Amino acid sequence: MDEVLKRLERLEKENADQKALLAARDYEDAARAGIAAAKVHFTSKAAERDFLNAVRDQKFPLKDGSLEGLAAFIDARRQAEPDAFASDAPVPRFVSATPAGGPQTAQTSQAKNIINKILADQYGVGVPKADSAAAGQKE
Repeated sequence: MDEVLKRLERLEKENADQKALLAARDYEDAARAGIAAAKVHFTSKAAERDFLNAVRDQKFPLKDGSLEGLAAFIDARRQAEPDAFASDAPVPRFVSATPAGGPQTAQTSQAKNIINKILADQYGVGVPKADSAAAGQKE
């Protein structure tokens, strides 16, 4: 009879441990889903890890697969630690004004003429203007 009681106690402990693991996983899933729903992006993995640790420490109530109070917590943390959150603005991209060998617009021709004038004035170096080169003339 003692063996049966010991086994029952061991099984009850294992069951409690499994329930705790499932609850922790559900909480983690709800936290990540809430962060994704709020479109929160972090500046680094460390910032994300610290934020998730802070969410775990808060022990928000889990209701219907979401954490109650998480949205307010996110807003408060954005105010308190703005450097941890990536900007919502798109990342700037630097591209060439015209592709190499591409068509020239009036603006690019004007810019080339200005650069050529500066080079000629400062260094005595000049590149034929786009419209002069087309006409077969040299400066």
